[in-house]
Amino acid sequence: MGNLNSILAGTCTIKDLFSFEKNYTISIPDYQRAYVWDIKKVESLINDIESFYKENAQEIYYYLGSILFYKKDKNTYEVIDGQQRLTTLLIIDYVTNKSNSLLKTKSDLINFIFNSPISQNNIIKNKDFLIQEKNNLKDKKWLDIFSKLVVSVVITENQDDAFTFFDTQNHRGIKLSAVDYLKSYHLRELKEELGKQEIFAKKWDYNNQNQFLNLLYHQILWRSRMWKGRDVRYENNDMLLNEFQEKTQKPEIKNRINIYSNKKNRIAKSLEFNEYSGITLQTLPISLQTKAIDFPLELRQPIEKGIGFFLYTEKYVEVYNNLFETNHNIDSEIGLFQDFYEKVYLNADVSDYLKMLFKLSITTYYDKYEEYQLYPFALWLDFLIGSYRIKLDSIVELTPVKIIRDESQNLLDIILHSYQPDEVFHFIEKITDNEIYKTEKVVIEFKTQHRVKERYKKAILNYYLKGIESNLTNKKNWINDRVKDYK
Repeated sequence: MGNLNSILAGTCTIKDLFSFEKNYTISIPDYQRAYVWDIKKVESLINDIESFYKENAQEIYYYLGSILFYKKDKNTYEVIDGQQRLTTLLIIDYVTNKSNSLLKTKSDLINFIFNSPISQNNIIKNKDFLIQEKNNLKDKKWLDIFSKLVVSVVITENQDDAFTFFDTQNHRGIKLSAVDYLKSYHLRELKEELGKQEIFAKKWDYNNQNQFLNLLYHQILWRSRMWKGRDVRYENNDMLLNEFQEKTQKPEIKNRINIYSNKKNRIAKSLEFNEYSGITLQTLPISLQTKAIDFPLELRQPIEKGIGFFLYTEKYVEVYNNLFETNHNIDSEIGLFQDFYEKVYLNADVSDYLKMLFKLSITTYYDKYEEYQLYPFALWLDFLIGSYRIKLDSIVELTPVKIIRDESQNLLDIILHSYQPDEVFHFIEKITDNEIYKTEKVVIEFKTQHRVKERYKKAILNYYLKGIESNLTNKKNWINDRVKDYK
């Protein structure tokens, strides 16, 4: 092996890799993403290897790509890149070797711990699939093949180098998303504080079930921050990384992030995180603990690297879940909003593009005013968005951009720069073409399946308790009546 700036590189068989001759351990760090290989990927790997050996002599070695390790201490090697392949090989070995498998004989040296439900589910499914294939694997001499699998091994003793490799490796498994890179980048900022790394990595994985954070960052957080004025466009991975990685700031004081005056904050100037006592607001005379949804953070505020980024993420995970996932009492402000959203936007199967804009606007409003008059805002927001649903025969990806960009002012800007909700309501009323409702001629036919405009109109009429033969001419009055009754 060669040695260059504490980076070692070489080649070995999988058998040698797991020989543990010097009593080292191999582990998967908490910040790694879940084990995501499914049966199709496992089957593809097996078929590739078997096809190779059909065409070549059994003594030839099969190259499995590179494995990247971070040497955490003298005897601990963390897998930075290659965990999908190594985990799959260990499952194959366990199924074919049972009591003599590595997971049985070297269990104290292989620290592959998977807390994510995604990982656990995929491991169980892949194991069950391989058990069904067990006889075929034995017939094709997989015990011999296993000893002839070769990998390139890269070992670095510098965590920065490890993450650099991690960011640039051409992954053999599923391509990393921008959100995966953000996680590794900001965990790197906590490299000297392993306790905090572990806490934030676990919270991140818990919040990222079913890749939820991709939705949150792409459809809510980036757009709420960057859709300003007439500069309204869809993001790509590079734009996401620029905003939430390159533009984030170094904290002035370790473990402490700056906060700014807003509805949740009139007295505090910073927020401090401790892995033992949690979150504390720092003020001159007092210190108050708080929970994520109450963090005095704002959508468009500057974001600090490391702790600041993870707390910002936690805050808006809870905000999103509070608005769209947690069921609230129908008598509450959020409960009234949720009832409307479910009956109109979910039950009527409104276009995903319009639902995205609705959620983005609701989240932005909540960031400014919390629950205060959230229900009237939802009704007025639908007054605007619904006019496009009635007017247009088809809703396309560009439609939400045009709704925000092509009006006299940007709705998201108006919300965040306003002082009272009425300013927002008046703006929406001003920019909405009420003639669309007055002249609409959508006919609801009595069929099992309704077209998109019909479904929306029917949902609106049902919500406002109007007959199916009614038109939408008086929709503005219906909204005003609901708002008066609700008050």
